Amino acid sequence: MTHGTPTFAAVKLASLQAKAYASLGNRRAAEDALAEARRSLARVPPEEQVGGLFSFPEEKLASHEGDVYLRLGEPRRAQEALWRALTLLDRATGPRRSPVDQAMVHLHLAQASLQLGEVEEAGRLGIEALAFHAARPSDPTIRRARRLAAMLQQYKSLPAVRDFLERLDAA
Repeated sequence: MTHGTPTFAAVKLASLQAKAYASLGNRRAAEDALAEARRSLARVPPEEQVGGLFSFPEEKLASHEGDVYLRLGEPRRAQEALWRALTLLDRATGPRRSPVDQAMVHLHLAQASLQLGEVEEAGRLGIEALAFHAARPSDPTIRRARRLAAMLQQYKSLPAVRDFLERLDAA
C-alpha cells in the first residue's frame, strides 16, 4: 500500500481508514486497514518513533484499534486494545503521556464496559476520564463524556454512575 519508508502519516491514514470502514460496518476492510497500520508502524525507523507534533505512536494506534472494535460491536476486543493503550500511555513520557489521550481511552473503555453490562465499571472509568480532563480540558473529551452520560442516565441510581454524572455537570 505504501511506497518507501512508512511514516507516522501512513500509520494514521490506515488507522483512520479502519475507523471509517468500521463505521460503515465493513469488518473485513476495517481489520485489513488495522493490519496495514500495524505493519506500517513496525517499519517506521526507531529514530522517528520518539514522537513529536505529528507522530502517531503505538499507544495512539491501540486507542484507535479499540475505537474500531467498539464501532464493530466487539467490546471485548475493544477492551483488550484499550487496556494496551493505557499501559503504553502509563509508560510514556513527555507529550506522548497526553492527559487528553488518557481521558479518551478511559471513555472508550467505559463504553466497552457498558456494552458488556459492567455499568459500575463504566461509571468508575468515566470518573477517571474526568480527572484526566481536569488536567487538560478539551472539547472532544467533554463531548464524548456527555455521550457516555446519555448512555448511563438510566443507571443513575448506581453510586459510580451518579458520581460520574455529578462530576460531569460540575466540569
